[in-house]
Amino acid sequence: MCCRSVPSMTYSLIYLIDCSGSMNNDKGISDSVGSKLKLVKKNLLDFFGNAKAFRPGDRVGILCYSQKKMNSFDINTVMPLEDVYSITAGNKMPTAALWAIAGGGGAPLGPAMREAIRLLGEAGAGSKGMTIITDGSASNGEDPLVVVSDAIIKGIRVDVIGLGVPAEDSVLKPLALRTNGHFKRVSTVHEITNALIWERTQIPMSDKSALLIADRSIVSDELKLLNEMNSKGAVDSQVYASKKQALEAKLEGMKAAIMEVSANALKAQEALRQQIEAPSRQLAELKAHLEKKGFDKKAYLEQAAPIEAKLASWNKEIDAQQQLIDILK
Repeated sequence: MCCRSVPSMTYSLIYLIDCSGSMNNDKGISDSVGSKLKLVKKNLLDFFGNAKAFRPGDRVGILCYSQKKMNSFDINTVMPLEDVYSITAGNKMPTAALWAIAGGGGAPLGPAMREAIRLLGEAGAGSKGMTIITDGSASNGEDPLVVVSDAIIKGIRVDVIGLGVPAEDSVLKPLALRTNGHFKRVSTVHEITNALIWERTQIPMSDKSALLIADRSIVSDELKLLNEMNSKGAVDSQVYASKKQALEAKLEGMKAAIMEVSANALKAQEALRQQIEAPSRQLAELKAHLEKKGFDKKAYLEQAAPIEAKLASWNKEIDAQQQLIDILK
């Protein structure tokens, strides 16, 4: 069977910004005229103001992290997880809060990831991810290479934007790849715009299902246009009534097939969720053993790697099914 790649739909996303002292300079960004933190703030606000950056139903939040005092992590919610369209339409852009952030101190990446995982865990069902924006892999507190296991268990994809960091960074790149996420190295001002884009999971779909969804979209658009023309008095009332009835009948005729595709996606997703239960428990038990000092971090990472790879692969499939379910709503 031939397949088509169809763009996915909604996500709950958290942008996790490094606000440590090193972000106050422009090191690693060749054409910057300000600090890395200033570059991130400006581009993130521009990005949020771009109507095409997100899709209806996306929920987005912003956290920043630093450590200015010993044994005290500063993990601040700049913008709570909220529907992105309600943010822009309701004039709730976090402009003042974001510009008020001052860089300084260390970078508790591990604890910040832990908070992002907690918030995404409270977001309910659906696809979830976080984008870490940082200029280095140094971390105070929990080791991010250990914390990322919890993201994998909870089905959260991690993307990393490395501001001037080496392409083969031994911490940041694995954080992304271990979750089937993306590591994006930024070395110029112009690269950050594309790096901020969340690359949605693509859905492999049969021609039959893709055509069904495309046909529904075309008919829905025709009906919308017809209603707009009618509201402006640009169409004869009898013609309007006849065409409206025909288009609504077409949509009604597609319902059974759409419900079947959706039901099959739900079944596939549920089967995958059952598959991941055992390896998720196994990974959690390994992590608990590590926390009890049963073995060192190197041994943990070696034993966790094949389990994480399996879980990350299944998480990606679950995500793809979720995107299909969202499209069919």
